[in-house]
Amino acid sequence: MKKNILTILSEYKKRLLNDKSVGDIFLTKINTKSKNIINFLDLLFLSNQDPEKVWKNINKKENLIITKLSGETIREICGYVGGIINKSKNDAEFVSHLKQHAFNKYPILHYSKILEFIFTLFVKKDGKKVSEESLLKLEKIISEETTKIFNKFTRILQDAKLYYFERNINPLYIGWPYIEGLTQSQKVFRAPLLLWPLNELSRTKTKIVLATKHDEILLNSAIRLSQIKDSNYNVAEFSFDSLTLTDDIFQKAITDLKTLGFKIKNEDKINYLYNLNYYKQNEQLSSNIVDNFDKYLINNYQVNNLGLVFDCYLGMYNISSTTLYRDYCDLEKVSDHFVSQMFQNEYNIEEDWAENQLRYQEELNERTVMAINNYDISQKVAIKKALEKNTIIQGPPGTGKSQTISNLIVNNLCRGERVLFCAEKQDAIKVVYNNMKKIQNYCLMITNLEEKESFYQKILDSINNINQLYPEVESAMYLTKMDQLFDNIKKYKIFALQNTYQDYLQFLNNVKDHPLSLDFELLSQFYYFELEYEDYYRHCYRMYQNIMIVQKFLALFNDFPHFAEIYHRFRAKEFKKMLKKAEGLKPHKFLALIFNVLKNNIVSYTINSVDENKFNLFKIEEAALIDALTKEFKNIDYFVNRLELIDQNDRLRREDKNYDLYAYLGTVVKTEADMPLIYQHYFVHCFQSEHAELLKVGTLNWREELTKLSNQSMVNTTEYLTYLYHQQIRDVIKANYIETLPKIIDECRKKTKRSITYFFKNNYELIKILFPVIMVTPDIASQLLPLNHQEFDQLIFDEASQIFVERAIPIIYRAERILVAGDKKQLGPTNFFSSRFDYDGLEQNEELLALETTLTDKSLLDFASKQYNSSILRFHYRSKYSELINFSNAAFYDNNLIMISNKTKKDFPLKLIDVPDGVWKNRGNIPEAKRIVMLLKEIITTRKQQETIGVVTFNEVQKNLIWEYLTEEFEKTPALEQELHRMHNGRNEGLFVKNLENIQGDERDIIIFSIGFARDENNKFAQFFGPLSQTGGENRLNVAITRAKEKIYIVKSFPSALISEDSKHPGPRYFKYYLEYVEQLNRGKDQEDKVLAKLTTAKSYDQEQQISKINRQFTTEVATALTAALSGYERYQIATYTVQGTYQIDVTVYDQKKDHYVLGIICDDLTYPIGVEQKEYDFYRQKYLVDRGWKIEAILHSNWLFKNYQADIINRIVQKIIGK
Repeated sequence: MKKNILTILSEYKKRLLNDKSVGDIFLTKINTKSKNIINFLDLLFLSNQDPEKVWKNINKKENLIITKLSGETIREICGYVGGIINKSKNDAEFVSHLKQHAFNKYPILHYSKILEFIFTLFVKKDGKKVSEESLLKLEKIISEETTKIFNKFTRILQDAKLYYFERNINPLYIGWPYIEGLTQSQKVFRAPLLLWPLNELSRTKTKIVLATKHDEILLNSAIRLSQIKDSNYNVAEFSFDSLTLTDDIFQKAITDLKTLGFKIKNEDKINYLYNLNYYKQNEQLSSNIVDNFDKYLINNYQVNNLGLVFDCYLGMYNISSTTLYRDYCDLEKVSDHFVSQMFQNEYNIEEDWAENQLRYQEELNERTVMAINNYDISQKVAIKKALEKNTIIQGPPGTGKSQTISNLIVNNLCRGERVLFCAEKQDAIKVVYNNMKKIQNYCLMITNLEEKESFYQKILDSINNINQLYPEVESAMYLTKMDQLFDNIKKYKIFALQNTYQDYLQFLNNVKDHPLSLDFELLSQFYYFELEYEDYYRHCYRMYQNIMIVQKFLALFNDFPHFAEIYHRFRAKEFKKMLKKAEGLKPHKFLALIFNVLKNNIVSYTINSVDENKFNLFKIEEAALIDALTKEFKNIDYFVNRLELIDQNDRLRREDKNYDLYAYLGTVVKTEADMPLIYQHYFVHCFQSEHAELLKVGTLNWREELTKLSNQSMVNTTEYLTYLYHQQIRDVIKANYIETLPKIIDECRKKTKRSITYFFKNNYELIKILFPVIMVTPDIASQLLPLNHQEFDQLIFDEASQIFVERAIPIIYRAERILVAGDKKQLGPTNFFSSRFDYDGLEQNEELLALETTLTDKSLLDFASKQYNSSILRFHYRSKYSELINFSNAAFYDNNLIMISNKTKKDFPLKLIDVPDGVWKNRGNIPEAKRIVMLLKEIITTRKQQETIGVVTFNEVQKNLIWEYLTEEFEKTPALEQELHRMHNGRNEGLFVKNLENIQGDERDIIIFSIGFARDENNKFAQFFGPLSQTGGENRLNVAITRAKEKIYIVKSFPSALISEDSKHPGPRYFKYYLEYVEQLNRGKDQEDKVLAKLTTAKSYDQEQQISKINRQFTTEVATALTAALSGYERYQIATYTVQGTYQIDVTVYDQKKDHYVLGIICDDLTYPIGVEQKEYDFYRQKYLVDRGWKIEAILHSNWLFKNYQADIINRIVQKIIGK
């Protein structure tokens, strides 16, 4: 077992280093043209700057400024070049002019393409003056090249900004110098040796300013880690800290390489590195990258031999932490028992969510799961499971995964547990952190180790909070009330379906319609008697006989002790009280008899003392005696209760002062025919008395009451946690940190602050006390947290489908219980920098695509799916209109998602825009890109609610085309550029242009798709769709089409019919169906369901339910009555069984004037649909509707059957509709 575990760890450790990312290890001919990096010298030349001067300024800590040359400056350059050419008589003179004057005055002339063209002009002039036409060509070349490189640089900056917003890591560096050669394992590579960080300060249409950070220069850790892995060096021996710019910085870097066993063959050229002026040297110091790059390196280098390469690239570099690698090295030394626990298979088919969701819901008590944010039944079940064992939460798009995680953390805190929350993207962490609301004091979020100010301020705030006072709060009291109410509702529904209840309703209707109902309240008092007066007489006589029997027993067992205990409550004062009540009954003949009997017999009973010795004279079974006495006195108790009821009949007693009971009854019961009605009155009243509590449930608006309790519980939970943790923290701080706390406070207030890593290392126990919840990325977790087994009670990974499993294993070791949250129908892990996901070079090569797929690392979600059971979130919240999610629901989730459209009928949420002149050329579609920019301009200038916008493309080329035309439009439409920088509550909500690979986790109000694909110039249509043609391409489509909250625009240049259904992978087939679905929706002929039927045979949520005959009749009656009541209001449309999303609402009221639904009515026939649990049907479904903006009224069938209530019910609803 030990060997197997070590093998697994070793494999994951290798995979951690095998990321072929631009800027790390591999830099090949293909990816030097990558979107992510740009030749820094070319950038400087084309902004007409001398690299040597720029580098000197950088060393002086001055900002780096990149400008786009104006047309006037370009014409000036061309005129100067023309003058040199015209006055140069030969080659030598021409070259001399260039070197001595031209290059210094205009560094742009160093740029190879421009220089080549100038030489061509000089050669072609043939003793004549250069023509105006030739100079115009030169002007065009300079203009095109400067625009192209400036636009590319702008795109890189925008991508870097998006990356920063996602991960809170700045990836912008200058790589200088580069190093190439062969490692110990004969791996060839070219990579930057040093990375110089940059930070964008400002940007205009023609000028970009960047700051340099000289105290954070990085040695490329990937080179060292690769050699450590191959040569078995101890990783702990090497420092991976950043360097500060010094005179010997390059020498330090070379020395580090030598320590690892490398030899540098051109080390003598190191002096060239300090001035960035190698381009002035005659020697060719920068090796050309040839087609067969690997062969070139193998032929020129021996193992462990390296050479300096004087290449300099500015761009985005993937700087990963080395601490994860160190964690693996440490894990290999740990007991295999602890490590093997991470790989235990806990999956149990018996606990599969899909098979047992009803049972899970039925077993859920409200008080077992607490919350501070809104929730639904599927989320509560998922939380309950996560608190019990390792589990997965499958969260399809927009199903509230983040709020579920937030509420899980709340439950962890209520149990006194420590929580570690991890996600790769900063946004995922921020969303959960923001959901924590008033208990953020106990959550520490770190997404960037450079943000020391905010970190130390958080520490200070937490310490200062210790002196606050919070009231003590009881936990879960409102949830307990919810459980009780749910139980009563269930009992009521069972009770209301019984025949006895139906008889009660029938009698109630009859009694209320009879003239005697005028005296119903008076007569109802009479029905407290269970028998007619003759029966009472006979019953009382039997009681008298029983009393005589008891008297005989008393004579025999005088003062028997057990007897005294049984009858203790009938002491003398109790009997006197009873006799006093009976005095008022004397005028009645039959009651007078009762009174006399009781007075003569009960008064004689005095049980004040007991002689225990007398008991021993009798050999009678004690238990039998007690039994007999208990039975007899139960009857007396029954009689006494009746006397109390008689006492309440005030009016009857007053009338009886002058008339006996026979005469009184004669005035009431005038004819024998009234007796059945009196019996019905009697039945109704007895029924109401016996079932008072259940009948009360029927009259209660329980959904409103449950909502109130739910809201109160969330406030209560927040207050409870605040009180609980404040008390705990204050007690521990006072007990253990009272002396050291002032020093810690001083440390936090210093202007020059130590690193966050340092503070964690020296004050970790204090961090644990102040912050039971830590929220970080995997890299930061590895850097800050000790590698202790089960350091945390609960570990939560969000967006787990996007986390490489090798990045998660060391974090999992630190936790006792694990929750993995993600969606198997969304994107797997990708590297923003990795060339393996650049599909533009793989067109029409499915075999190569298959190879790429096998190289893709598996995700944490893949790993967990084989080991843990899952819970599924089912209620969809993101999309306001069902049309936006219906396709995804059918294609990828088998119609299991529950959703409802917004109550407002807005513009159609899926709009198709055809571009008939679109052409597929060089993997892009220019007419379509231009149409996208036009559309963006239209939306920006006409939108009413400041909707957020995102653009999604299907490849990188199309994205760059759109960006190019978009930047051109910025000058004409400043609002477009302003939209890029839009922020809300610390989160980026700006306009973005992204391809499929980088869209997961984003959402915008409006999403625009640039499909891009089209017929080519030869009218041919290629059956290749970039990443959609790869294995898992359908998941990429799913992610893309579920990003919109309000509207999607599809901009395309071909009909869906052109796409074949014969693709090897399902991605293109789903792509075809989606386009077909959009086309059918836009035709407006209700044919889209036929497309959805191709995707699944499963019916959507409410479509599964069969409408019962009772419900249909009930619903029709309500709709008819409501229509009649609103007959004077033509603006309202009443409809039955309105389908909205996956919901079917029994009755809806649509306001044509306001253009939205003003009310939905649930006709509750007291039965539960198949597959729907009680709590979900009685509360959570309606709660979801209300949360989505609907106003809902529920009518119980049991109440509707009471005719006199119907008018009240309808009137109440009408008042809500018309707003009175």
